[in-house]
Amino acid sequence: AVERAIAQELGADPGYSGLIIKNPAHSYWQTIEVEGAPYSLERLASGLDLSIAANKARTQVDTSGLERNCSVFEELRHWSYRAVSGYWRPNGESAWLMAVRDQAHSLNLFREPLQQKEVDQIAKSVGRWVWKRFSPAARRDLIERTHTPELQAKRGAKKGAAKRQECMDKAMLMTLAGHSTRDIAAELGVTAMTVSNWIKRAKSGK
Repeated sequence: AVERAIAQELGADPGYSGLIIKNPAHSYWQTIEVEGAPYSLERLASGLDLSIAANKARTQVDTSGLERNCSVFEELRHWSYRAVSGYWRPNGESAWLMAVRDQAHSLNLFREPLQQKEVDQIAKSVGRWVWKRFSPAARRDLIERTHTPELQAKRGAKKGAAKRQECMDKAMLMTLAGHSTRDIAAELGVTAMTVSNWIKRAKSGK
């Protein structure tokens, strides 16, 4: 409650995630401490409006604020998966990262938009990740790993077994319907001996 009230008083972004900050301990900054002792919650709350109505309103703002970052990230990554192949060319990465950045900012159309630096950071993370994992080389690697002769043979065997089972089931149905072995063989494109073996196997339960 105190944190939300302080954000309200200072006009701060209630949805700020805290991921992008200036480090006061870094030598680049000149940090001035005006209060040596830490503040207590009681002292902080003394000048703030902590009424139930105010807290309820702030909670609603907080909730919508927390969704902005995730919304931009989710929409941007799905767009990137589809769009990246259009930049697969020599020196295409720079153009790609710029396109991702532009797309990210086009998604930041909230009543209280995210800060530019935060949107840029989201775009940078998504752009680099997608470029690395959705590149032509990555696609070739995936194909090589999932389309080896051994795997292709296994897939072919599974398809063949499924097709054979389908024909066997149809052969039994035609047999029960009174069709001859010769007619069934002609219908399924196999030999009469094959049909005979299927029927024997089905009757034996093997």
